[in-house]
Amino acid sequence: MPRKKISNLELLFLSLGSMIGAGWLFAPYLGFKLAGIWVIYSWGIVAMMLAFIGSTFAEVASIFPIVGGVSRFMSITHKTSFGFLFLMIGWLSFVVSVPLDIQTTLQYMGIWFPFLIQKHGNDFSLSSLGVITAIVIMLLIMWLNTLNIKSVAKTNMLISIWKIIIPLTVVVTIILIWGHPANAMQYHHSQSLTFENVFLAITSCGMAFSLNGFQNGLVIANETSNPKKAIPISIFGTLILGSIIYMGVSLTFIYALPYGSDDIKVGIAPLLGLIALLGFKIGYFVLLFDAFLAPLAGANVYATFTTRVLYGLSIDYFPKSFLTKLNKKQVPIFCLLLNTIIGCMFLLPVPTWKQAVVFLSSLILMGYIAGPLSLLILRKELPHSKRTFKVRFPTTVSYIAFIFCTLLIYWSGLHNLIFLSAIILVVLIIFYAIVNKDKSESLYSLLLDSFIIFSFPLWLVLIAYNKQQGSIHFPYDNLIVSVIAILYCYWLVKKRYPKDIIKTNLDYYLNEVQNNII
Repeated sequence: MPRKKISNLELLFLSLGSMIGAGWLFAPYLGFKLAGIWVIYSWGIVAMMLAFIGSTFAEVASIFPIVGGVSRFMSITHKTSFGFLFLMIGWLSFVVSVPLDIQTTLQYMGIWFPFLIQKHGNDFSLSSLGVITAIVIMLLIMWLNTLNIKSVAKTNMLISIWKIIIPLTVVVTIILIWGHPANAMQYHHSQSLTFENVFLAITSCGMAFSLNGFQNGLVIANETSNPKKAIPISIFGTLILGSIIYMGVSLTFIYALPYGSDDIKVGIAPLLGLIALLGFKIGYFVLLFDAFLAPLAGANVYATFTTRVLYGLSIDYFPKSFLTKLNKKQVPIFCLLLNTIIGCMFLLPVPTWKQAVVFLSSLILMGYIAGPLSLLILRKELPHSKRTFKVRFPTTVSYIAFIFCTLLIYWSGLHNLIFLSAIILVVLIIFYAIVNKDKSESLYSLLLDSFIIFSFPLWLVLIAYNKQQGSIHFPYDNLIVSVIAILYCYWLVKKRYPKDIIKTNLDYYLNEVQNNII
């Protein structure tokens, strides 16, 4: 029985549906608290950075839209340890996204059901009952994803339309009725423009995470009726629409939040708290419903993407394992089950939303470097491969995109850089102990390759530590990071496979696409 395909429009809404989830309910407010009215600059800068990164993704994926997304191209162009590392990082970032969206829903519900949350200083996290509730919701989402992708896409398209209309309606209504230019001027005079805060807000306040949905369409692009046309639409369409919505939400705080307000409800559920302060009763109930619906719908979409990412990893590294088994609806059921179990584990430490999202951002952004690297290598080795989307000045764009990736990772902060380095080390150990059983890569070769990729975040740790100690000051730390990015981009491209091996690997993946493997 042929598998049902999803349309380009459905793919666009799947990506946008995951983007307008937890982020729009927190990131605009957190960014405003850190960068003031200059948070608008932060949104503009991160959108521009992700557009460069997204353009590299678009060309690479337009060659062969394979299940699992661009991260799998590292298995084509580099040794298996590289491909395994990037797929594991990509998979972990998706796995964490699901419980994070659920946490957002329950935190907003905490205004009415305070037993779901607990306070930590100025931040909030889930209580024990909140964690149990989140686990029940995750099991429900797992069941929903046992249906075929067409069913998920149809349902999500309707929800995504709602998720676009509600934020825009709320934004326009609040600004027109309760917005005061004088209020914005007070914030303008109270905080001068500080580009360090503008940059830090991008990662530390969840902005990069919020706009991450732009690349989600790549994960299931081969399940569309016309994947090569769908890819640029899903990337740039999602990025443009998402940026407009997020900027608009930030403007509501700039123009409508009373200067000096410290109402606790704004801290628990920022946008809902603002509406309560303004007395916007209809908007309060509509947004309360949306705060319940939007993150849960986002979690449902991320569960769909995460299942495909793990399935892609399993095809490459565990082809005969239970993880490659499909149910009658062509869903990798065991991948879905494993993702649910691991997602529940991420709920147990009970971090605050901000802590969780900064950690998640560092994982996502590390995976982004696969885009510019793959574009550079494929343009060098296979310049005549058919592409439906081509980047102009690919070398320049790729190096700029790699620099942007590195800066975004660096802005996640010292603590998260250390944690990222530890994760990379653990993944490499897992590769050697489990995946590399036949010793297809020698220990010497593995250690040499591992040093290249493991030392990359360690340099960022060193710079961030010296910045914290006052040995390096802004903006010189960012300039040093940019130089390191250029050197590592060149180095990682040089470590690619020879042209004949890359061509052989691409033929293998072409067979996967032609045979409609999920």
